[in-house]
Amino acid sequence: MLKFHGPQPIAALPDLHPKGECPWCAAGTRFTLSTRLSPGAHRAGIKTFIASYACDLCLGPIGIEWTVNSWSREDVPLVRDPRLVTPLGLTFETGAAPAAVRAPLSEALDCFRSGAFNGFAFLSWRVVEAMADDAVGAGSPVTITSRVDDALGLLGLAESWKSLLHRILLPTAERPRADIPEMSREKAAVLLSVLRDLVHELYLRPVRLKEAVRGARSLIRETRRSQRTSDLDAPAREDLIAID
Repeated sequence: MLKFHGPQPIAALPDLHPKGECPWCAAGTRFTLSTRLSPGAHRAGIKTFIASYACDLCLGPIGIEWTVNSWSREDVPLVRDPRLVTPLGLTFETGAAPAAVRAPLSEALDCFRSGAFNGFAFLSWRVVEAMADDAVGAGSPVTITSRVDDALGLLGLAESWKSLLHRILLPTAERPRADIPEMSREKAAVLLSVLRDLVHELYLRPVRLKEAVRGARSLIRETRRSQRTSDLDAPAREDLIAID
């Protein structure tokens, strides 16, 4: 969510100083405008545009889409309705995933962000391979194949999509390597959703469940401690009442 220091939209673009969570470093910080407006933008009748900003902390590039409300006499746009343009998959929690999984996952996401979708698909297969090796090493009774099928089921994909993702992620004895078709952004986005679900189920959800259990146990201990203190204090209060 974007917030603003000083003037709020609707206002002149250079006067607006947005802040929010940077999609690159995940820190809450200010964004500095780096876009120079084209002198002919007013005459071209532009209604919406994306202005480029930089994170003040990590200098990562950030795009914010604006709607032009009107133009000032100096041909400066007065803008409203900001929308942070965050590429899909820019932030990706990995939880307790081991380095063997994080390394190909990081490379895969770099490919996605740069639009190299065929490379992203190939590296996604490597990520799933690494997950399978990690699951076997940890003695997991659930296979990666079943995890992939669960993720596909949650997405509610048509059979053609399932077949495509099986080709990419789950090689067989007859086809020992990933069969990568020509990838579009749409196909890559669906594949990314499957990776997200796998990482969540294998590495994020278990950690959060353990944290919830620890929190519940701590609450139970505190409740019992308070109850014991209350029980010890009860006779003393009765004595005081009797004396009165």
